[in-house]
Amino acid sequence: MYSRKFFRKLGFDLVKKYKKHIWDTSEDVYSKKFKTYKSKEYADLKNAGKLKRQSAESRGKLSPIVTGDFKNDFKLLKSSSSGFKLGWASHGSKVKWLAKKGRVVTDDKQPLPKKLLRMIDNEVKRETERQLPKDQVIRINIGR
Repeated sequence: MYSRKFFRKLGFDLVKKYKKHIWDTSEDVYSKKFKTYKSKEYADLKNAGKLKRQSAESRGKLSPIVTGDFKNDFKLLKSSSSGFKLGWASHGSKVKWLAKKGRVVTDDKQPLPKKLLRMIDNEVKRETERQLPKDQVIRINIGR
């Protein structure tokens, strides 16, 4: 019923919005602000932009970004007519490490922030309504 093109576009939109949610607004997957760093020294170095390979966009942010590698590695991995797959191609091991530190970027219970899950529901509903004929009666016979 759905096309690969639909899921591909939806996947790209989700990647963009997920990156904005986690790294730009500095909120975890549960929409809670990331906690301040335990190490004052690390926080000072990050705020000053003096960490090794630190990107300019990470200065002063509490989000889990220093070099940008982890953020840039999150992408649409696969799409088909039955769905899509988002994730990290090579930096996925950092997800568990960050979770242990209280910086949950994704979880088995909640893979995406709730507002993005609602967005998926709305887009699928919109696409379903677009594809269904407007004035067609569908008759379902149960039994004989």
